[in-house]
Amino acid sequence: MIDGSLNPDWVEWLMCWPVGWTSLELLDRSIFYDWKSNPNWWSAEPENIPRVSIKTKDRVSRLKAIGNGQVPMVMAAAWKLLMEVEG
Repeated sequence: MIDGSLNPDWVEWLMCWPVGWTSLELLDRSIFYDWKSNPNWWSAEPENIPRVSIKTKDRVSRLKAIGNGQVPMVMAAAWKLLMEVEG
């Protein structure tokens, strides 16, 4: 049996966000640039980010922020569709 609660870092990866995006700590620019410049970063589940964790700082707040967010690719597709309808 795996012990722990849902890991917000893993959920960020699942939502195609940079890992650490919802952290209250300052996100290192290199993480953002690596995420932005690598179109295949989501092709395989990362081995170093567990699905569950124990004692993750601000875990509940981060998960709430993720739940209130939107998957960037879905938002981009919606924007493109809306712009085509307008044009």
